[in-house]
Amino acid sequence: MASRFTLVLDPVDQWSVWDNETGEPTFFGDMLLAGMSKVEAEAACEILNRIYDNRMREAERLRKRRSDGS
Repeated sequence: MASRFTLVLDPVDQWSVWDNETGEPTFFGDMLLAGMSKVEAEAACEILNRIYDNRMREAERLRKRRSDGS
């Protein structure tokens, strides 16, 4: 499965975290994750993908639990 969040290099050589699901740059709270160094963007992207993956695994676990009648 492809990652939800990826890095995008803008025309002035700064990095943004892109949300592949919405097709837009990502916000974390009220902060737009754009105009960042590559190191900052990579760290933010990794954290967001981990959060997203954990939520998806938990949602799947709960769906299976409900379908098993537990």
